[in-house]
Amino acid sequence: MKTLARFTLLPGALAALLLAANPARAGHVYGGIIDTNGTPGLQAGDALSFVSNTTGVAVTSLSLNATLITTVGNAQQGLFRSSGPTFTALSKTGFAWEGSAYIAANPYAATAGSFLQVEIAGITGPSGAKFSFWDSGALTPTATYTLGTGLTLGTGRFDLTSDGTSYPAEAVFFGDGVTPNPTTPNGRTPSNDPYGHIHGRSFTMDQVGTYTVSYVLKDINGIHPDSAAFTVTYNAVPEPGTVALLALVGLIGFIFLRRRRAAQS
Repeated sequence: MKTLARFTLLPGALAALLLAANPARAGHVYGGIIDTNGTPGLQAGDALSFVSNTTGVAVTSLSLNATLITTVGNAQQGLFRSSGPTFTALSKTGFAWEGSAYIAANPYAATAGSFLQVEIAGITGPSGAKFSFWDSGALTPTATYTLGTGLTLGTGRFDLTSDGTSYPAEAVFFGDGVTPNPTTPNGRTPSNDPYGHIHGRSFTMDQVGTYTVSYVLKDINGIHPDSAAFTVTYNAVPEPGTVALLALVGLIGFIFLRRRRAAQS
């Protein structure tokens, strides 16, 4: 009986460990411009681009994992979530304020007066699956694409330049204990900086699988042409540690059943 009790409780204890997984936070992808208008240097008329913030070289793709959210009461419970990438617009003037400091000007930033948005331009993935974007602090999806149907909720666009919205702490909504950097508005007036750096946004998928999402930069003030597509591959799969634990739980269950049958024979 002691052996039976030990093998009965252990799988349950291991299963409880599966709930402890914490989704990894992804890095940043920067919006700026590249020289495309035939005139040396970067100025109005050059195309938007996702770029390296140190070299100005255009970047085109990224691969991330999406982790199953198991926290009871979380708005995204039961969905695969990625907190990245964190799309960020580079500062042009050096006068963009973020909480406690001015953000340094970057030579690859869009022209002052531009206002950048990101558009989800296309998605491939499991048929019928839902891919959603959640703005900072959102308790329901801000935009949703249903594979095979198209955009079924929202506009599929979100601001990159800070527009004056006060974003709450991510920790309040997603329970990961991480509080984002505060953002201070730059507004939409032509003289202002295109800078924006907003934490707490995320992307979710409702089925296991691989999703390839194309994002395009747009300037709603019309100073810069649209960017080429930037693709992010989201892998919605259990974390390796979770898979290993599930396998271990299965093995222990198999051993328990064999011992029980042996004891009964």
